[in-house]
Amino acid sequence: MKTDAISDSTEKAVKSFDNIEKTLKGLMEIARISAPTENDLYFKLTLDNIIVLYGNIIDLITNDSGIKQLKKKFHDLEISKKTPLKFLESND
Repeated sequence: MKTDAISDSTEKAVKSFDNIEKTLKGLMEIARISAPTENDLYFKLTLDNIIVLYGNIIDLITNDSGIKQLKKKFHDLEISKKTPLKFLESND
């Protein structure tokens, strides 16, 4: 039974990572569509941020203590599926 749970967890993690990768690619496509050229400053800034985000995700998921800290931060921010990324909303 424990092996099945580990297998299910691993499969879920791989699927989640694939979804993150697809989302980042989608953001790149949006940036490409929105930017007049790939030399556009905003395109370059968007690309830089996506690359840094991807690197940070890799760093977190390859580090056990990083995963524990991430879980704690998500818990502390009380992020739920109903209000994802609410902490990123501006205070305008």
